Amino acid sequence: FDRWDELCAALRGAAPVLSKLGRVKRIKFSTTAGKYVDKERTILDLLESLVTAATGTQHRSVLPRATDAVRMALELGAELADDELEMLLALVCDFVDAFWLIPSWAPERRFTVAMYRGRYVLFLRVAQGSRGGPLTYASVAALAARCVQSLFVQPEALGSSRCAFNLAIQLYVDDPLAIARGTRAVIDRLFARLLAGWLVLGVPLAWHKADVGQHVVWCGLSYHIANTFIIVTVPDDKKRELLDLCLEAYTRQRVSRKWMMASKPV
Repeated sequence: FDRWDELCAALRGAAPVLSKLGRVKRIKFSTTAGKYVDKERTILDLLESLVTAATGTQHRSVLPRATDAVRMALELGAELADDELEMLLALVCDFVDAFWLIPSWAPERRFTVAMYRGRYVLFLRVAQGSRGGPLTYASVAALAARCVQSLFVQPEALGSSRCAFNLAIQLYVDDPLAIARGTRAVIDRLFARLLAGWLVLGVPLAWHKADVGQHVVWCGLSYHIANTFIIVTVPDDKKRELLDLCLEAYTRQRVSRKWMMASKPV
């Protein structure tokens, strides 16, 4: 919007609260480039405008751990047939611009306004940088994951000791991990149904990052999935980041918690 009155009209007379735009930079080691590279994203800084201080949360979301993925794979592997045709395969395919998928609540949009190059920017989607943004996304994403997971229920296994799913999902923010059981032809159909389910729900997928196989990388860890065991290891880029972090901490006389939080590998 070019004028303040146009912005107020779009908000139906509500008084906007202006905030600044900010850039969050993360430095990550790239094994491909052999050096550290910057990864930046734009956020709406609601701290200085006191919107964050006036915001509260009623509950929290719990993210899956590596042990959850391991347990999921072992439970699926326990139901493999005795023949050598069945196997376990994993699929990773990230979401694109996950936060921008969730529309914001109209009465709260007056708190997500910024000025950029002399013009007013009104956010119609959940803004990164808001206290309730991650929780709002997590609630919607958890519901979407459960809807897609329901596509893989095995009715004959319900009420028995068998695993009720032939494909299981773990979702870490916008990084889903799926592990399927069956022959290669069956698994291909299961993965096709999974991807179609995400697309039907309107979730854009990062096809260039997708990977299928018994060796996948999910949430910063490498998973080697076999029929009877699973091995989880730390990738080379994370090892390099941890080593450099330790070496830099060793040269400091004082290592603060703030520095550790800002420097930790992600």
